Amino acid sequence: MKCLILAGGRGERLWPLSRKNYPKQFIQVQNNHSVFQETVARNIPYCDEFIIVTNYEYRYIVKNQMKAFQGTSYRCVYKEIPRKTTAAILLACFDLKPSKFVFVVVSNHLIDTTSESVEEKLSYKDAIFQAKEYAGRRAIALFGLYEEVVDERFGYIIRIDNTGAIKSFHEKLDNKTVTKLRNREEMIYRNLGMMFFQNGTLQKELSSLCNDVYTECRKVYSCRENIREGYFLKEDFSKP
Repeated sequence: MKCLILAGGRGERLWPLSRKNYPKQFIQVQNNHSVFQETVARNIPYCDEFIIVTNYEYRYIVKNQMKAFQGTSYRCVYKEIPRKTTAAILLACFDLKPSKFVFVVVSNHLIDTTSESVEEKLSYKDAIFQAKEYAGRRAIALFGLYEEVVDERFGYIIRIDNTGAIKSFHEKLDNKTVTKLRNREEMIYRNLGMMFFQNGTLQKELSSLCNDVYTECRKVYSCRENIREGYFLKEDFSKP
């Protein structure tokens, strides 16, 4: 299983601690580790390789922080310009076989891996293995956190059915909508930006539903510059 870490954010909300040239995911927060390093550490038991998608300007930070994990296999996909999440994931996955399982995580989460979710009583480990089971059925699994209070900054997943299928997804929810859903006994989960899928499944879905993005990403990937630790994406690409 590959763990794909999205680590290209600039951490502007945490200014002045987080700066453009040293964003929040690389700042030490606990146990003398950065949030990025905490992300790597908690996923080592489940992954045989890490794929780190980040900005080219952060390449030395990543290299230095990965020294804490001697013997851990990783490669990097460096971006010269900002890219949206869909493009970042695709451009990393093009280098993998269709049969590979991919666990996408973000680099700015602090997660207590010993706790259980309120709704499902799942530990972090259990959630990963349940997601892998869904992915094995050619599904794309999303990770959500049950919440009673909505925050306009986040996207939300509306309660899944008994097969595990998501009823609906909303990028933004206002309080009026939340109240309406709660009156219908709907469960609401914050979208954590974490996904689990088989590479071929994701590419098939995106090539069908977002063919313009998929095609443009293919062009960008074909122009990549291979380097020792991965590859460097130099072409301009600003679509979602």
